[in-house]
Amino acid sequence: MALEFTTDEGISRFEYCLDGQDNVLILGNTTLSGLTSGAHNVTVYGYDALGYLGSSKTIYFNVEPSPTYLIPISIVALTAAISFGLVAYFLKFKRKKL
Repeated sequence: MALEFTTDEGISRFEYCLDGQDNVLILGNTTLSGLTSGAHNVTVYGYDALGYLGSSKTIYFNVEPSPTYLIPISIVALTAAISFGLVAYFLKFKRKKL
């Protein structure tokens, strides 16, 4: 998930806080990776050259689960189709030999 922000102030250091965890130092726009499915929140902080702190509004967002369940379903469907095809072929072949 992209974390993109802008500021009109001279900021010397940026940090973000994800889900109330410890702040993470960043150099600018970044990507939040490894997010689990479900609700999250993030706040960006900026420090100016004198050390004064400013912060963004806290943004709330959801990460949808990936459809990984489709892979096993696809494998089962493909296996069933191939098995059915092979059984039909061998039954037809066996009948011709008799």
